[in-house]
Amino acid sequence: MWTVRHFVYLQGFGRIDTPMISAIVCALNEEKTIKTVLDAIQNTKEIGEIIVVSDGSTDATAHIARSYTTHVIEHKKPWGKAQSMEEAVIRARGDILLFLDADLYRITSTHIKKIINLFSKSGGMVVGLRDRGKIINFLANFFPLISGERILERTIFEKTPSQYKKGYKIEAALNATARHLQKKVTTIRLDGVTVRTKLHKTNVIKAIYQYVFMGWHVFTALLLTPITLCLNKTSKTKK
Repeated sequence: MWTVRHFVYLQGFGRIDTPMISAIVCALNEEKTIKTVLDAIQNTKEIGEIIVVSDGSTDATAHIARSYTTHVIEHKKPWGKAQSMEEAVIRARGDILLFLDADLYRITSTHIKKIINLFSKSGGMVVGLRDRGKIINFLANFFPLISGERILERTIFEKTPSQYKKGYKIEAALNATARHLQKKVTTIRLDGVTVRTKLHKTNVIKAIYQYVFMGWHVFTALLLTPITLCLNKTSKTKK
C-alpha cells in the first residue's frame, strides 16, 4: 500500500517522520456544532488532513467546513453515515483514520490528542467514549462500542465487509473486524464531551424509530460480521 507520511514535532525528539492521520467528519445539518469539532481538529498538529462529508445538508454545514483547511464532499441527497465514511476513506491519503461525529459539544484538541496518544501506544483501534454522567458511563461498559469517535488503522476499515458499511451497522462492524484481525481495541473517556441527540434534532416519534432502527442494525452487525469474516477467510483458503 502506498503510504503517505508527514512530519510532526515531538518534545524531546524534534522533527520525526510519522504516518499521516486523516480526520474524517460526516455531517447532516450540523451547523450548530460542526465548528467546535473542526476547531478541535485544526488545532491538533498531529492531523495531516481533514475531510468533511456534508451528507445532503440543507443548512450551513458545508459553508462552515469550507472556511477550514478541509476537503469538503457534498451530497445533494443523504447517502447515510456509513456510506459517507467509506467515500471519505477512499479520498483519504492517510494510513491512520480518525473519525469524529459532527454533533459534539465541548470537544477540544486535548481530547483528540489523548485519543491519538493512546493509539500510538496500543495501535489497532481506540474508541472515544462520550461523557454521559457517572451512572450511564458505568452502564455503557456493558453495551457495544458504537461511539463515532474513534481512530484506527486503515486496514481495519478496508477489511470490514461492504454489506456492513451501511446504516448504523458500521461502528459495530468495525469492532468485530478489528477483533477478527486480532487488533487491539481500546477505549478512552472523553470527559465533558456530549452530543446533540436525535431528540434534539427531530420529534419524539421519529427519534424513537431511529433509535430502534439503530439498535437492530447494531445487533445484526455484531452477530453477522464475525460470521461473514470467517466465511470469507474459509472461502479464500479453499481457493
